[in-house]
Order: sequence, then C-alpha cells, then structure tokens
Amino acid sequence: ALVLLPLQLWEGKSDDITQLNVTIPNSIPFGLNQIDGNWKLTSPKEVPVENSAVIPVAGTIASIKADRYETLTTDQLKDYGLDN
Repeated sequence: ALVLLPLQLWEGKSDDITQLNVTIPNSIPFGLNQIDGNWKLTSPKEVPVENSAVIPVAGTIASIKADRYETLTTDQLKDYGLDN
C-alpha cells in the first residue's frame, strides 16, 4: 500500500510560501516574510532582501517530494530520530 502513496507531498509555487523561519545552530534565528511579492527580513530586524536569494528556497519548499515511504516498528524510532 505504501507504493501507492504519491512522492509529491504537496504542490505549490514559491509565491505560495509567505513566511520562512530559519534556525541555524550557534547562530541567531531569523525570519523572512513575503509581502506583495517582495521578501523582507523580519527578525531579528526588518530589512529588505533580494528576492533572487529567497525565491529558489521557497520554490523548493513549496514543491517538496519524499524519497520513499517506509513502514517502521516502534523499536526503529531511534534510527530515524523519532524517539524524542
């Protein structure tokens, strides 16, 4: 039955993504918002950013695909980081 599930998790465009929050270890988290087609850094402070730097990332997120589906047993949760 897993083989019948679509690999395309959802279908979208970069314009469909309106907010991104990014956390990088040992760095200050930051947020980006798209308003009227233009991206802006919204935290830690508000600054316009170049759309060409954000649109490829938003497009990738908007059309993300799964590599595969797997059936897991409860003793395998730790192998996939799902034991928290």
